[in-house]
Amino acid sequence: MKQRISLIAAPTAIQPGGYIADAYEDATKAHTPEAVLSVQKTLAGWRVHIVWDCASPVQDIKTDTNLFADGAALLVPAGASPPISSETTRAPAASGAPAPSCWKTTAIWDSNTWTVLFEIPHWPALDSQKRLGVAIWQGSARERAGLKSVTPDWIAVEG
Repeated sequence: MKQRISLIAAPTAIQPGGYIADAYEDATKAHTPEAVLSVQKTLAGWRVHIVWDCASPVQDIKTDTNLFADGAALLVPAGASPPISSETTRAPAASGAPAPSCWKTTAIWDSNTWTVLFEIPHWPALDSQKRLGVAIWQGSARERAGLKSVTPDWIAVEG
């Protein structure tokens, strides 16, 4: 299944504490308004590709604490029908973030585009719920933590 997905700015009002909601109340524009998502169920598990435009990648933040790294994550509902902003299980990924030992992630930036591949041998929540969400951080836009672009609702996957 390959599809173009729309993303929105994560609502700052749902961030814990009051600082983000107050300091970034005008953060209503998604810095990543769309991406291409491809999901395959294989005999070995799941293969999930996310591709998005990024003209100014931030891949290395080790030498400058004022930088924020680009990133991507998958979200899967932990229960039958929670809203996407509620309890979820997450898969860390993208440049600089270590994947769990049984997962493999590959992130490549080329020609102003990030391509991230998640190879997930087993994810019981995805197996049973067959829905996921996507979050993307653009470091050059100073996105980090709750400041990100997200899918506005769960995306059904086949498998």
